[in-house]
Amino acid sequence: MAKEIKKKNQTYRSTLRLISKVFQPLSILHPREAHLQTSCAPRLNMRWSLVALWPLPSLCLFLLVGACPQERHAAYDVDPGNSTKALFRRVRTGPGGGTDGSTVTTSQVFLIDSGDGGCASQEALLDGWLNEATELHDAITTAYADYQTNLGARILWFTFFGIMPGPDNSVDLNRQDTANAWANIGDHLSRVTQFLSGSGLRDPQISGENPRLFCSGDAGIPQDWGQPIKDKNGNEVVSEKDPDTGLPVAYLTLNEAFLAIKRQWADSYPFWMPAFNGYAFDNMDPTTMCPDKVIDADGKQGVRAASTTKPWPLKHVDKDDIEFDLGQSNRIVILCPRAFSPQVLHSAPSLAQAVSADRYPAAGSSDESIYLDRLVPQSATLYHEIYHLTDNSNTPDTAYSLDKIIAAGCAAGAALATTSHNPESFIYMAMAAYMLLNAPEGKTPVMYNGAAPMAAPPR
Repeated sequence: MAKEIKKKNQTYRSTLRLISKVFQPLSILHPREAHLQTSCAPRLNMRWSLVALWPLPSLCLFLLVGACPQERHAAYDVDPGNSTKALFRRVRTGPGGGTDGSTVTTSQVFLIDSGDGGCASQEALLDGWLNEATELHDAITTAYADYQTNLGARILWFTFFGIMPGPDNSVDLNRQDTANAWANIGDHLSRVTQFLSGSGLRDPQISGENPRLFCSGDAGIPQDWGQPIKDKNGNEVVSEKDPDTGLPVAYLTLNEAFLAIKRQWADSYPFWMPAFNGYAFDNMDPTTMCPDKVIDADGKQGVRAASTTKPWPLKHVDKDDIEFDLGQSNRIVILCPRAFSPQVLHSAPSLAQAVSADRYPAAGSSDESIYLDRLVPQSATLYHEIYHLTDNSNTPDTAYSLDKIIAAGCAAGAALATTSHNPESFIYMAMAAYMLLNAPEGKTPVMYNGAAPMAAPPR
């Protein structure tokens, strides 16, 4: 994998040299353009204002073919016209954010269970993860708010989301794909901000109740579709009684009660959730909610690290004169064993280590241990799931690996809109912003617009 990343970085640098050769005779490239080891050249036949990335007086037309590698809420509505100026300054989280300078704990934003699959024994660790998620979120929302005034932030937003700048250094809202993507990004960020500040979910399934967090697949007991369904008290629902004895002779099955699910998602599997006496559904493995063989968004087989699911919203069942209530819950996040013992992705011990004086990367370093995807901490798995948790549209993952995420930044139109909903794109953007904004005293800030660090441009 490291060789692939190095090869891609060489491709990025070659692209930059090609850009320089094309435009140097016209004397329109600023000398600091050498800093921009761009992840992909601007999109095909696209008029782009270089003044938005570098202080230049003119517009340039890039014609580099194939250069790319590979409900609303009043308090948080995103107005693309002013979102970079005020939104996140009002709702900042993280150290020193909010109203009292403190961060919330896991038990303040999640329901933590002590039963099978519960997280009661992991709360101290999860509190640390939640704090790091808040710090990452503080970095990305700062980069969002400072888009117009921070050159490094503009480059990062282009790298990971394809956000195009306009002539005045603000987001180019005249480009419909950019405007739509920027609004989507702002909406996701504000939803996560709301949750991390302790204000819960937008439009929750159960008003006033926090979502649930589990720490293994043992939270769900696999069920067969032919099994009797249970009500909110955990009792099997009787569908027929012996007229003489009054004893049950038949039970309503999951297949009968959840016929709509079976029709819509033929490959879904039911799990009984004792924590709330209700059901959750998964489409990977009928035997566990933490399978060790899953196909990710990049088409690679791996072990599930985490998942977020929304329990079936059916609360009251009235079928063939049989009436009963199902146990209800807001969304559920399950952290699987792999989240606590990662192999590659999200495997760095902590954020603090990444920006420590003896570990902060040097610009231009070829040390693969400080490549961006090696710096993302274990806590990022929880942060990733919080994007799923706060997204009412159940948007699926579309890319995991750094190279695919950077390639997605080259997209346009509907493809760019898809990228603006991808949780892992937010993770890499947040990590890159964190590194840019948190250089130790005496260290040169670095910027990641690829796998390796480069010197950050002046603001």
